[in-house]
Amino acid sequence: MQVSISHHHGGLHAGRVPGAETLSSFRRFAGRLADAWRHHRDELELENLPFDVRKDIGFPATDVADIASVTRKTR
Repeated sequence: MQVSISHHHGGLHAGRVPGAETLSSFRRFAGRLADAWRHHRDELELENLPFDVRKDIGFPATDVADIASVTRKTR
């Protein structure tokens, strides 16, 4: 009696470490979160510059009427 056993390497998950896809997704999410935080922090720094400096660099002006309408919509 002769038995033949074969094992094929490959397939969809060949060479992957279990949980690596979850770790990769988490890293992508953490990277996007860090980028969003840096963007938010940069926006705050720009908004805290004096009006003339913001105008000189082309940062959009913030109108008091615009701020009032935004706060009314979010309440």
